[in-house]
Amino acid sequence: MKYAFLSLLVAVSWHARSAPYQLADSSNASPAEIKRVVNISESNEQTSSPITFLDKFGHAASSVRYGSPFFARFKVPASSANPATPARIDQKELLLVINNMPFPEYAAKQLSIKNDSAIVLFTIDHHHGEGLNLAKFLGRDRTRQQEIYIDVAKRNGERLTTTSSPITIIFFTNGGRITVIVTAVILIIAMLVIAYKSNLLKEKVNPTAVAALTAQLAAVGATNSNIPDYRWSLAKTQLAVWTITIAILYFLVWVISEGIPVINTTVLALLGISFGTTAAASLQKSPKTSEPSLKSNFLIDLIDDGSGPSIHRFQNVVFIAIFLCIFISSTYTKLEFPEFDTTQLLLLGISAAGYVGIKFLKEGQ
Repeated sequence: MKYAFLSLLVAVSWHARSAPYQLADSSNASPAEIKRVVNISESNEQTSSPITFLDKFGHAASSVRYGSPFFARFKVPASSANPATPARIDQKELLLVINNMPFPEYAAKQLSIKNDSAIVLFTIDHHHGEGLNLAKFLGRDRTRQQEIYIDVAKRNGERLTTTSSPITIIFFTNGGRITVIVTAVILIIAMLVIAYKSNLLKEKVNPTAVAALTAQLAAVGATNSNIPDYRWSLAKTQLAVWTITIAILYFLVWVISEGIPVINTTVLALLGISFGTTAAASLQKSPKTSEPSLKSNFLIDLIDDGSGPSIHRFQNVVFIAIFLCIFISSTYTKLEFPEFDTTQLLLLGISAAGYVGIKFLKEGQ
C-alpha cells in the first residue's frame, strides 16, 4: 500500500517535473516512513540549470549502472546576496531526485566546484537500511534497462537542476551476473585446457636447432627428453585473448541490455590486427631459427625471439595488456564496445608490425 501510494504520487506529479520538493519532518519517523511531498513553485525554474552525467572516466554518459558511481555536472546558481558570485553548496545538503521523487538515501558522496561548475559523485544502489531504494520504488515495473529522470536538489526542497531528457539506468540482476560469470569461466577454462593439451597456441621449434642441441647434450651424456618441440606463439596468443574477450563481453552486453550489441570499427580493427599478425607470422619459413630452450615457459616464450627476451616483443605484450584492460573496463561500464581513435589503433598496429617485421628480419639473417 505504501509503495502503491508513492507510485500514484509520481504519476500525478509527472507533469510538474520542474517543481521542487520538500521533505516532511522525519525526526520521529523511520527512514521508510519519510513523507515525500511535491510542491509546485515556478520561481525555482530560474535558479535551476541543465544537468549532464559523466562516467568514472569523466566521459559523457547516456546511461548509469545500478550500484556503480557516476558524476552529475551542473552550473551552480548565483548567490542571492551577490548575484555575481556562485552560491555556496554543502555536500551534505545534496541528494538525488528521481522521476520527481526525492531520495535522501542517495546523498552526494563527493563534491567538487570549479568556478561556477559543480561535479557531484552519486551512487544509485541497494539501500540496506529501512529507506526506500530505486529498485523497490520501481517494483514490478522495473526492467533490466529503464529510462528515468534524474535531478540534483537540496534537502530543503531547492532544485538545482532541470532534466530535459531521460537517462537509462541499467539493472544487473543476480541471475544475469551468474550467467555471465559461469559462461566466462567455462570459455576461459576450455581455452586453457585446449591450449595446454594441444599446440593450438604454439609454434614448432626449428628442427635444426633441436638436432644441434640434442648433439650437445649427447656429448655430455645427457638426453633430449626435455627439449620442447613447440613454444608459445605471441601472435596466436594475442588472437586467442582478443577473441575470447570480445566473445565474453558481447555475451555480457546481450544478457544485460537484452539487445543485439553493436559491433563497431574498433572491434573489427582489433580482430583484424590480431588476424593479420598471426597470418604474417605464419608465413615465416623456419620459425625459431636459434637454439631452443630446455624448458618451455609461457611468459618467457612470449617475449623470447629465439635468442632471448626482446624489447619489441615485450613492448607488444605491454601495449596489448593495457588496451585489453581499457577495453574490458569501458565495455563493462558503458555496456557498449569502446571506440578507440585512429591514433590508438595505429599504435597497436605499429607494435604488431614491428614484431612481425623483426621476426622476418631475423629469419633472413
